Amino acid sequence: MDESPKQLIRETRQPIDAYPGRLAKYDYEYERCGTCNIFLANEPLMGKRYLKITERRTKQDWAIFLEEIAKRYSIDY
Repeated sequence: MDESPKQLIRETRQPIDAYPGRLAKYDYEYERCGTCNIFLANEPLMGKRYLKITERRTKQDWAIFLEEIAKRYSIDY
């Protein structure tokens, strides 16, 4: 399991498309649109991946993510 904060950005200028003999061009300027947090749990041998994106990164958000994973593995007796 892991988590990673990410910055959300938006292009401020329209990119120039590529055409034969010329690469596409992008401007370095961008607009900041806030942040988000990505929680990820991976089970490679089973081919499973669980992903959750949240607006913030708190202990409560992490606990809720762990609880959701635990529900997937709960065994009913």
